[in-house]
Amino acid sequence: MFIQIRKTSRQSIILDVNTYSDDEFNEVDEILSSYGLVFNTTPIADDREDRRGKRFEIEPDSISEFEKELNLKFVNGTPHFEMSGRPFKCKEISRRGGKGCETIYANDKRAARLICSSYIAPKRR
Repeated sequence: MFIQIRKTSRQSIILDVNTYSDDEFNEVDEILSSYGLVFNTTPIADDREDRRGKRFEIEPDSISEFEKELNLKFVNGTPHFEMSGRPFKCKEISRRGGKGCETIYANDKRAARLICSSYIAPKRR
C-alpha cells in the first residue's frame, strides 16, 4: 500500500491510497473510523504501478485527532511525523521484492501501518 498525505488550502487532510488489494482500502477505512474521524472517500486514478486508487478526505473538524493519533504535524501542507511512541518494524514490499526493515515509532499498530505506508513507501518509492 502506498499513501500520500497532504493538507489542503481548505484545511482538510487528503490521503491518496493506492493498493492492489481491496482489503487494504478497507483497513484504512477501519483505522480512520476507529479514531472517530469524519471523512469521505472517492475513487482516484490508478498509479504508475497499476495500483487502484482511493482518496480519503478527512474533514477539518477531525484534523486535530488525526494529527494526535499519528504524532503528525504539517509544514506548508507536507506531513512530518514526530516518531514517538513504541517501536515498530516497517518493511517495503513490492512486486520487485523488498528492501530491509526500518524502525518507526507510533502510538499503536494502526498508526504504525499508516505511518509505514505514508512515510517509508513514498521515501523509497
